[in-house]
Amino acid sequence: MASEFEQTTGKKMAIFSVPGEQYKNYLPPSHAQELLENFQLLDANGYYAGKSLEDDRKLIGDEKPETWIDYVKKQKQWME
Repeated sequence: MASEFEQTTGKKMAIFSVPGEQYKNYLPPSHAQELLENFQLLDANGYYAGKSLEDDRKLIGDEKPETWIDYVKKQKQWME
């Protein structure tokens, strides 16, 4: 994802891990623990826990899902 972001925007991107307690310091205390646990689940099990997205794709019919690169291209204007 980082290399695709860089190629699409021409901007450098760095990815790094933040310890859980540090991450929570940037969030409202009422939501911090739940958000941390949600991201820990994604990290441990992957998005949709590795299951197929076919059932979800049926819900959007013939509409094509937006790709990561298409999303970055649309957001590029906000990065300049």
